[in-house]
Amino acid sequence: MDNANLILMSGNEDLINKCRTICCNLSLSMICRNNFPDFIFELYQNDCMVAILNCTKNEIECVTTVRLIRKLRPRVPLIVLCEAFNEKFEHSILSEGIFYLGLTTTT
Repeated sequence: MDNANLILMSGNEDLINKCRTICCNLSLSMICRNNFPDFIFELYQNDCMVAILNCTKNEIECVTTVRLIRKLRPRVPLIVLCEAFNEKFEHSILSEGIFYLGLTTTT
């Protein structure tokens, strides 16, 4: 098992660069994947401190993805980032036991 401190799933280059900068400043290692199968594989292979999921899919797919991640690594803090969400989605996703739900910018 490898030890990456942070595993990120995102295709957003700006977000990736910001996370990379933060990790470098804190001397943390980071793995970034832009598709779900690769992200899940890295999450399974690595004993990470935190996972970040940038949800670009619809709300139902995002909740399903979070459920799968929670079953695979229930104790790893999971941060979910979305471009927008409503109250129903917020309730659904928070009930899955995520650590933080945040908004990302589209620019």
